[in-house]
Amino acid sequence: MDGIAARIDELSTVTEELRQRLIPLLTELEALVPVFDAENSDHAGLFNQCGLLVKAMVELAQVPLFGDDGELSDESLSVSLRIKTVLNTEMEQ
Repeated sequence: MDGIAARIDELSTVTEELRQRLIPLLTELEALVPVFDAENSDHAGLFNQCGLLVKAMVELAQVPLFGDDGELSDESLSVSLRIKTVLNTEMEQ
């Protein structure tokens, strides 16, 4: 049971990190909607960052915690690690 609790804790932490990064960016993007210019590198960069984080959130929401055998899925660990990589290396701080 400790492994299950640890994995759930890990996924919850990653979800919260994503949320904390995504909500302010979406708010910023929403403000640009009336004047959005895809040719503007700042606008396009913000749009891309939002898209990357939304995609990560969807992937995280869809990952199964347990495999067909009833054990923790390796996929849930690999998704968590992949999202941490996105947050730490592919996003502007």
